[in-house]
Amino acid sequence: MSKRKNFSPEIQEKTRSTATTARKIRGRILIVCEGKETEPNYFNSFPKMDNVSVVTTGGKGSPSQVVKKAMELREKAKQSPYDAVWAVFDKDNFTDFKTAIDTAHKEKIGCAWSNEAFELWFVYHFEKLTTFTHRNDYGSKIEAHVKQGAKKQKLSQYQKFSYQKNDENVRRTLLDCGGNEGNAIKWAEKQAQEQAQCYGEKWDKHNPCTMVYLLVKQLLGKDDEFNRKISNSL
Repeated sequence: MSKRKNFSPEIQEKTRSTATTARKIRGRILIVCEGKETEPNYFNSFPKMDNVSVVTTGGKGSPSQVVKKAMELREKAKQSPYDAVWAVFDKDNFTDFKTAIDTAHKEKIGCAWSNEAFELWFVYHFEKLTTFTHRNDYGSKIEAHVKQGAKKQKLSQYQKFSYQKNDENVRRTLLDCGGNEGNAIKWAEKQAQEQAQCYGEKWDKHNPCTMVYLLVKQLLGKDDEFNRKISNSL
């Protein structure tokens, strides 16, 4: 069975054009995650780019510990520096959420945080979630959307799908079953903008909200600022 196309011809063409341009540049990305499996598995599932090296590490503890680890690894790599360093963590019940974000911004560490949890990013592949939903309910939403998409696409292998945090194929599952990465980026960005207008830098009040879309854009070669940065460093 051929892989299902999830984007319009216009978006596909734009993606191909961006990828062609990106191949002319070189860069290194470091991703430090709070989670040990969910986030690293997801980011490692993106297609490898000849022009960019991506290093992903997980299981680094609380938000502040994640940011601290990102800073330490950046310091250790001074001889062969990273062009972008990311800290990925969730609000969950952590009390240092805002402190970690503020520190990351001060230290110029990319911050792909989620409030309440990383799985919100997966939900955005199917719907624009704008009202508070407890993180414990994200999994059931993902399952419902995947099963509905599997039924529509007649993909029997997904019709009994059960979301697991250690699923190494979750990105493929989302896309095969009707999830749209382009929409996820658009909806997450719009929600982030609206939350910022309401709450400013009171990050713990930005709910639901996820900044994972910023990192995903970079991994897809759609971050123009990053592309210019590594192009100018040649």
